[in-house]
Amino acid sequence: MEQGQKFKQIRKQRKYTIQRLAQVAGSVASLSDFENNKTSLSNDTLFKLLKHLKVEYNEFFEQEYLVDETYIKLANQFNQASNHLDFEALEQVAEKFRILGETNYSDYLISLCIDCQVSKLQNRSVNQDIATELQNYFFSIDIWTLLDINLLNMVKDIFTEDALKIYIKEFLSILNKNPRNNLDRITLEVISRCIFQIILYGNQEDSDYYINELKTIQLPDYFMLQKLYLKELKAAYLYKFIDKNMGKTIHKEILHYLAFMGDDDNLREWDRTFRQL
Repeated sequence: MEQGQKFKQIRKQRKYTIQRLAQVAGSVASLSDFENNKTSLSNDTLFKLLKHLKVEYNEFFEQEYLVDETYIKLANQFNQASNHLDFEALEQVAEKFRILGETNYSDYLISLCIDCQVSKLQNRSVNQDIATELQNYFFSIDIWTLLDINLLNMVKDIFTEDALKIYIKEFLSILNKNPRNNLDRITLEVISRCIFQIILYGNQEDSDYYINELKTIQLPDYFMLQKLYLKELKAAYLYKFIDKNMGKTIHKEILHYLAFMGDDDNLREWDRTFRQL
């Protein structure tokens, strides 16, 4: 669907006339031409209108408009290979990102993170130069993007306990106390998985502290999977520090729920990580 056509439908759903909306930004003529796919609006004008209509940018723009098509294709290949533990396919994806990384630093970082993940899945030592380069990058970040947060999640288990605690503190500071959007959701997921890694390291005091910190966050109902993972954290904490049988019982209940939802990918991943305890 063309952007102008999509905008027109949203405008009508919000019960706005072109004349009324033109008072927010643009003009009657420019909005009319945009809706009829004759011209484009400036980003400044379009963003003001979307904000006024309470439409998020990632809702309005197609994914291909926001993210490079090659990246989407490789990301899908990575997810498929990762879910099936296809190491050869993962290495092929890493190599493709490495080639792209010759002209794009983000792609280079992705290739390093995939290399680390393959090494961990194959129970091989992670290349220390790669680990150091990634740690230096993550420590240098001032503005965390979704890509940065996802990449850290991929390689969280190569970092020391002290490094993870720094990242958790940083993410808790940027997480909305009333999470609502996709950035909040992914940030919460990475915090939770970093806490799981702290549990794996055997630090009961800090694990207890961070789990209680997460309990203060008001999660909306549609964060159902994130709420379920908080129960998984509780199961891991109990299994590691308090009562193995109780922790295992809760974990099995969570797996049954994931199976009921048909979420086989998370079921395999959560069970695999729990077995590391």
